[in-house]
Amino acid sequence: MGRCAIVVGARARQGIGGALCRRFAREGLHVAVVGRTLERLEELVEEVRAQGGQASSVVADATRAEDVERVFDETRRIAGTPELVVYNAGANDPRPLLEMDNSYFERMWRLGCFGGFLVGREAARRMLPGGGTLIFTG
Repeated sequence: MGRCAIVVGARARQGIGGALCRRFAREGLHVAVVGRTLERLEELVEEVRAQGGQASSVVADATRAEDVERVFDETRRIAGTPELVVYNAGANDPRPLLEMDNSYFERMWRLGCFGGFLVGREAARRMLPGGGTLIFTG
């Protein structure tokens, strides 16, 4: 198997996640494009492939441990152990502090912190002892 990367939170082709997927594919990595909406993921996968790269989509919720484990399992099956994992998940729903209610804060915490923890932990488990790179965007 060749080199591969996982990009969690690549929901929009024009966003950071999409740009990272295209860049990593140009560098010769098979890119596992991860997000919650299959249609958006497939648009990005098709774009990467049209530019000569390799990509696959994995539908998952980064705040669910079983989904995160499945992302790594599916990626290993298709392309091998990742050498690069990017956690780029975000809701793109900023609000001023005084307008935040408890449920909004908890939703953002689950996505930004807890999801990042789950992906980071699983990346470390899978990439050790060989090593790799883990990047968090914000």
